[in-house]
Amino acid sequence: KGRFQLNYQGETLNGEATRSAGNDRHGIANAYGASGTFLSCEYQMTSSSQGNGECVMSDGARYKAHIGG
Repeated sequence: KGRFQLNYQGETLNGEATRSAGNDRHGIANAYGASGTFLSCEYQMTSSSQGNGECVMSDGARYKAHIGG
């Protein structure tokens, strides 16, 4: 489990990412802002510290995401 923070169109969203039970390479992440904006992601880890996934914003925008350095 991990926590993260991002800025989306001037709003700070705070969230948490968790790995799926029974599959420690797959996970979900969700974040929420004070004005109701939210983000929902699914991701797949390719190593212990890197992965990629797709996120959907509450306004319908979709983003590809890269996790790690």
